Amino acid sequence: MTTAVVQRSLLAVSPEFSGESALAGSADLLAAAGSVIDARRLRTLDTVGAATLGLAIERARVAGDEVVLLPPRSRVIAPAFDAFLLRRAVEAAADAVPSVIVPATPIGDRGELRALTALVGEALAPRAGGFGHVAQITVATLVDNALRHGGGPEAPVLAVALSDGTLEICVRDLGAQIAACTEVRRELVRRIQLPAQTHQASPGSPVGIAWLAELIERRRLEGTLSFAAGEGRLSFRGGSWRCHLAGPALGFTATARLRLPEAGDSSQA
Repeated sequence: MTTAVVQRSLLAVSPEFSGESALAGSADLLAAAGSVIDARRLRTLDTVGAATLGLAIERARVAGDEVVLLPPRSRVIAPAFDAFLLRRAVEAAADAVPSVIVPATPIGDRGELRALTALVGEALAPRAGGFGHVAQITVATLVDNALRHGGGPEAPVLAVALSDGTLEICVRDLGAQIAACTEVRRELVRRIQLPAQTHQASPGSPVGIAWLAELIERRRLEGTLSFAAGEGRLSFRGGSWRCHLAGPALGFTATARLRLPEAGDSSQA
């Protein structure tokens, strides 16, 4: 048993595996199937990092191979890792680590999407009232976009969590439709930003994202939508879009971060 593990390629997860750091550190994880993923030095993990690890596992499954996970040594981050990747119910101090609503889960069709969307609504309804419905729309929109445009045999992977009063949603897929373009940043603007600004999306554009951005603005939510493909980055916040370049990331990543309304705020109902 030990010899078999030693012979497999060892892929180390960077200690800070969240947000842009997780995107930048995902190339080796998503390029190799059937490896030992070494998360022993892991210190931070959010939905982007969890969805990335989940997509690496999904890629191995499609290839008919297996991934071995070496869990983090840190007792602080271990509960989040267990909940996101091993799907274990955990008890953790409030706000110490993300409270996982949906672990890193591949979604193969819209039936599975409906079930997970309902789960998100149920989890948020007691805490946030009508905000739970907005969360459901956000999950459904981002996953539906991945199902429509992701391509490839691997299912898109969804992760949802609450962290310090903010709902975090991440969907990752290996589809390279945008990432393969010569001008990735321009393609993100053409496919997402321009339809959202004009409200007249061309055929094939992800009109759901345009409508979602409008909903966030209309509800006056404190939130951000972020999209990453190749070296392109596009984000929506406070009614404005911003596009820039960053380190290359495989496939396509859509992330939403929505601040839960304060107690007594009925504007989201």
